[in-house]
Amino acid sequence: MEKKLGRRTFFPYYLRPGPDPVLLKWVGEYLKKMRGGRTRAEIAKALNIAPEEIERIEQGDIRKSLGCFRQILRHGYKCKLEDVLEECFEAFKTRFDPKGRRRFERDYHYSLCLPDKDGNQPTPLLIGGDPESFLWAIPLRKLNNQPLSIDFLELAPARKRKARGTPENSHDGVEVIHVVHGTIQVSIESGSELGAYIRKLKAGESIHYKSNLLHQIANDGNTTSVLLLIVRMPEL
Repeated sequence: MEKKLGRRTFFPYYLRPGPDPVLLKWVGEYLKKMRGGRTRAEIAKALNIAPEEIERIEQGDIRKSLGCFRQILRHGYKCKLEDVLEECFEAFKTRFDPKGRRRFERDYHYSLCLPDKDGNQPTPLLIGGDPESFLWAIPLRKLNNQPLSIDFLELAPARKRKARGTPENSHDGVEVIHVVHGTIQVSIESGSELGAYIRKLKAGESIHYKSNLLHQIANDGNTTSVLLLIVRMPEL
């Protein structure tokens, strides 16, 4: 058992037990309020997706890739993900900040702290994605006047007949991926006759690209892959 844990064959690994339905339901209800008098069909038309997808999101079933979810917020609801996270932090402040010592917005730095044996309080995270194949986590933190955000992604081990990564997606901004554990394969549409640019990365390696190009991240091994994503989004 210890050997398996060391190789991170379990999925999710760091992000156990996975998405918190209470937080996701709150996000869905918040977005429903943000929609105002517009219909789901109007939001969906602006994004060129099915109205059923908007309905699922507003019910708290957020299984989109993180980049796609950001895009839905920006172009459908006309808001930034960071603003939604700040409202979520305030709504659950007694849970995330019981001692009244934390702030959502930081001046210079913040750390991503996971639960440990010494009982250190973990960084509040909003976790979404598909529990069968990929999970993303966003710290409920923000650096003052800083356009970058740091996200966390886990990909399930490669399995037959099972998705092993994020769906193809594109969104505004630029993105850096740094592999913390495992191996991944990144496919980026080149827009040329040569087809997609494919790059395999192992722990310690990184890649940087314009995220408005169609891209997909897949697990290339039999352990859970763990990634840090650094994203810069343009202003609305």
